[in-house]
Amino acid sequence: MLHGPRVTLRPWTKDDITTLRRWHGDPEVMRYWGERAALVSADRFEAEMAPGGDFTKFGENGYFCICDEHGRAIGRIDYGGLALPECRAELSILIGEKDAWSKGYGTEAIVVLLDHLFNEMNAHRVWLEVFPDNLRAQRAYEKVGFVREGTMRENFYAEGRWQDEHLYGILRPEFNARHHPEKA
Repeated sequence: MLHGPRVTLRPWTKDDITTLRRWHGDPEVMRYWGERAALVSADRFEAEMAPGGDFTKFGENGYFCICDEHGRAIGRIDYGGLALPECRAELSILIGEKDAWSKGYGTEAIVVLLDHLFNEMNAHRVWLEVFPDNLRAQRAYEKVGFVREGTMRENFYAEGRWQDEHLYGILRPEFNARHHPEKA
């Protein structure tokens, strides 16, 4: 488990399947998630949480449940593709509980995960993609220290049209200078 002042990032359990299904079945919650146009099969989360399933592994990829200060599951944060020699990873985050939106939980969860990736797992670079109209997410990423590196034109097909995605990235020295000056 990874801890911040208000959030805890913990492994998923089978008790979380109902919550995950509810989030993934809500078009408003899923609007900016990469699978927003896809349907989630009924048994998908059971397979991912079974021994050896994706949600049970923490290495090249990692899948965390975000819990608030009361222990309630409010979202998910994942990283993928962390491997040598590149030492880079892609980050994805979703706050599934609407009453937790715009309260800083996502920003804090990102800081907690980045600290783990940079200072415990030796990542050098973390990147993500965000839709241009997802301004709330862009503000959170920029608050953490991500830099917008460019726009991938018509990179994702959803809602009946091709959509751009912005590419954001952050490097370990940038993160530590902002959040852990003693490690910079």
